[in-house]
Amino acid sequence: MNFIEKKIFEYLENFKNKNFAIGFSGGNDSSCLLLILKNLGFKITPVFVKTELTEESLKLAKKNANLIGFNLEVINLNVFKNKEIRFNTKLRCYYCKRLMYGKIKEKFEDKIILDGTNYTDTFSFRPGIKALKELGIISPFMECKIEKKEILKYLEINFPELISEPTSCFATKYPYDTDLLRLKNG
Repeated sequence: MNFIEKKIFEYLENFKNKNFAIGFSGGNDSSCLLLILKNLGFKITPVFVKTELTEESLKLAKKNANLIGFNLEVINLNVFKNKEIRFNTKLRCYYCKRLMYGKIKEKFEDKIILDGTNYTDTFSFRPGIKALKELGIISPFMECKIEKKEILKYLEINFPELISEPTSCFATKYPYDTDLLRLKNG
C-alpha cells in the first residue's frame, strides 16, 4: 500500500458503511479515486450524471470505468430548468453540483457518496464545493490533503492509460450571464 492508498484507506475505514458510490466524470481525479478504492477492496459504484453540460464527457467516463473494471451507472438530469444554471450565473457550479449530487444521493440512498475533488481545488473559486459539503458528499482527496500533482503521479505509476487531458464543463467556456440553452440549441 503506497502513501496515497494508506491515507485514503485510513480515512474511509472510519465509516461504518463501506458501500460507496462516486460521482464519476472519467477525469483524472475521479478515475484515480475509483482505482484506489478498487485496489483497496471497497465496494464502489461509479455514477455519471448526464446533463446538457456534461454529455460530451460521457464517452471518457464509460471508457475509464471499463478500463478499471466497472460498468458505469448513468443518471439523466435536465439542469437547464434551473435558471441559475441556464443563465450561467457566478454560482452556476453550486446549483449544478447540488442538483447532480442530490440525484446521486436519491438513487443510491444506501451508499456513502464520494467525489474526486482534490486539495488543490480548494485554492480556486469552486462554489460547487459548498454544495457538496451541504449534501454530506465526501471528498477523500480533499479531506486527506492530496493534491492534483500527487493524483497525476499515482496514475502515471499505476495506470497511465487513465490519464486524460483536463476537461471543463460546457458552461465554463462562456462568460457569466450567458443563456447556455440558447447556445446549445443555436
